[in-house]
Amino acid sequence: MKDLRSEFGKRVRELRAISGMTQEALAYRAGLDRTYLSGVERGERNVSLLNIEKIATALQVSVGYIFSGERFSDTPSYNSKDQDLLYHTNNYSKFLRE
Repeated sequence: MKDLRSEFGKRVRELRAISGMTQEALAYRAGLDRTYLSGVERGERNVSLLNIEKIATALQVSVGYIFSGERFSDTPSYNSKDQDLLYHTNNYSKFLRE
């Protein structure tokens, strides 16, 4: 089994890079220290659920989306277009319920 902290960190780094944010920008948006975020990305930190939620919010993705990468599943994940569609559908559903 792969080390969950390392895999989570790789996924955060991947999503941060896709979004074009620096570690400093992501840390600021998440209300976290940059050195803490750096440790998360290197798999050196045991991240709390609250901080996972902060990171997801700062990346503008759901917590589930962070864990939807192939690294976290033995079954193939959706492709990126499907994931984007699911994410936006979920947000639209939340909007309609409000």
